[in-house]
Amino acid sequence: MSSLEQNIDDEPAMISLAGGLSNSYSLLETLSSSLSSCSRTDESARSPGKGKQTLQPPSPQNIEDEILQEIMQSRTYGECNLAALQLYLVPSGLPLDSLTLLNLSQNNLVELPQEMFIHPCCQHLNSIEINSNKLKHLPASLFYLPKVKILMLNGNHIATLPQLDPDRKILPSLERVGLENNVLKEFPICFFEHCQFLREVLLGQNEEMLKKVLPYESLSNCILARMWNKNGEGEQTLLRIDNRPLIVEQIATEDWSTNLSWLSLSLNKIYPDKVIDFLFIGSLRTAQTASVYDDCGIRYVLTIGRDMEVKVEPGMFHRILLFDDFPEENIAFIFKEAFEFIDQARKSKFGVLVHCFAGLSRSVAIVAAYIMREMHISYEQAISIIKRARPAAHPNEGFVKTLLESESKLINGFY
Repeated sequence: MSSLEQNIDDEPAMISLAGGLSNSYSLLETLSSSLSSCSRTDESARSPGKGKQTLQPPSPQNIEDEILQEIMQSRTYGECNLAALQLYLVPSGLPLDSLTLLNLSQNNLVELPQEMFIHPCCQHLNSIEINSNKLKHLPASLFYLPKVKILMLNGNHIATLPQLDPDRKILPSLERVGLENNVLKEFPICFFEHCQFLREVLLGQNEEMLKKVLPYESLSNCILARMWNKNGEGEQTLLRIDNRPLIVEQIATEDWSTNLSWLSLSLNKIYPDKVIDFLFIGSLRTAQTASVYDDCGIRYVLTIGRDMEVKVEPGMFHRILLFDDFPEENIAFIFKEAFEFIDQARKSKFGVLVHCFAGLSRSVAIVAAYIMREMHISYEQAISIIKRARPAAHPNEGFVKTLLESESKLINGFY
C-alpha cells in the first residue's frame, strides 16, 4: 500500500455534432477505433501473431445495419431500441406515428428536433428513455405528448425546462420522470402542477437546484395535493433528491411528513455523516459532489482505496491511501499516515472527509481507530459513536480483529 497526494480540476465536457441516419455511413466512419466496447454488436478477433483474444470495435457498416434493422423491426413491434449506437442525431425514418416505446439512451445526442414530437407524431408513445446523452435543452413539443407514462432523461446536461403553454395539457398521462444527474437550476414544479397521475420523480444529483429551498407553497397547492385532500389517502408520489443539509432542515422545519403527506421522500445519501466536530465519513459519491465541501466546511479529503475519481477543488488537500477492502489486509499499516492527515485538518480548523467506495468498511475502520486514539476509548465505544452518525457502518471482520488487537496501543496513543 502507498499514498498519493493530488489536486483534481474538472474539465468541461466536449460536445460534438454530426449527421443523422441519412449520412450515417460517413458519420460512423469518423468514429475512432475506441468505439465503446459495450455496443451490442461488439465482436472478438485474434490479433495477428498473438494467441490472445482481443475485442474489436464494431465497424461503421455494422452499426448502420443495426440501426436500419431496428427501425424496420419497430414498424412491426412498435418498440424501437437504439441505445448505445454512437448516435449524434436522432435517425430519420423512425415510425413515430406507431411507436409505443423509444429508447435512445447511451448515445451522443446533443439535441432533439422540435418537430419530432409535433402532432400527429408520437401520439401512441408511452415510454421514452434518453438517458446518458449530452442533451442541454428539450423541445416544448415533448411536454405535450398525450400518452407518455415514462420519461427518463437521467445523465444529461439539462439546466432548464422549456417555457410551456399553460393553456395546453402537459404530459397528462405521466407516471414516472427521471432527471437525475443533470444540471437543473430550478426545481421542476411543472410536473407536480400538471401531471395528476405522477408517481415517481427522480431528481438526485442536481447540485445547483438545491442551493435554495424547495417550493413548499407550490407543492402544497399542486394538483397532486388537491387530489389527495379530495380523495383521502391513496398512492403517494415518490420524490428522490439529495440529502443536502439545507433541504433536510427545510423538510423537518416545515414538517413535510404531515403537511405534504401525499409525498414520499427518498433522500440520496450524497452528503457525509459527521462523526465528531470536524470528522466526516462518506462514500465515493460524496467525494464527487463539490457542494458537499462548502456546505460542510471540508477542505481535506482522505481517499482509502484504488482507482477512485474524486472531485477536489483548488486550495483543498487530498491524500490517497491505496488499500483494499479485504479481511486479510492489515489496516494498521496505514494508521500513521491516516492519523497525520486527519490531525493536519484538525489543526487547520477545517473539516476532513474520510471516504472509501461505500463509506461502510475501510473509512469506518480508520475513523474508529482515530477516535479510539484521540478519546482513549475501546473499539466498541468508538463504533457506537460512529453508528449513531452512520447506522450502516460495518467494517469487515478482518479490520475489526485488527482494531481489537490494537485497542491497547490505540488507547495509549502509540500510533
